[in-house]
Amino acid sequence: MENLGTPIIWHRRGLRQGDPLSPQLFVLAVDVLGRLIRHTIDRGILQQLHPRCVIPLISLYVDDVILYCHLTMDDIEAAKGIL
Repeated sequence: MENLGTPIIWHRRGLRQGDPLSPQLFVLAVDVLGRLIRHTIDRGILQQLHPRCVIPLISLYVDDVILYCHLTMDDIEAAKGIL
C-alpha cells in the first residue's frame, strides 16, 4: 500500500461501545462487503440462491451481518475470500 505522503495511522485499540465513529465504520465496511458480493455474483463466482428469484445473499441488522450461500466448496471458498 502506498503512503502518498500522509502518515500511517496504526489502530491499536478497539472503539468503545457507543463511540460515534462505530456506526460510520460499520456502514463503510458493509458498503465494501456488499460491492464485493455483487461483483462475485456478476462474475459467476458466487451462485444466486434461486435461479429465477432475486434473493439477497446478505442480511444486515444493527451491527450483525449474515451471508447466505450454497453449501458448495466453491461458494464457501469465495465467501471466505471476501471476508
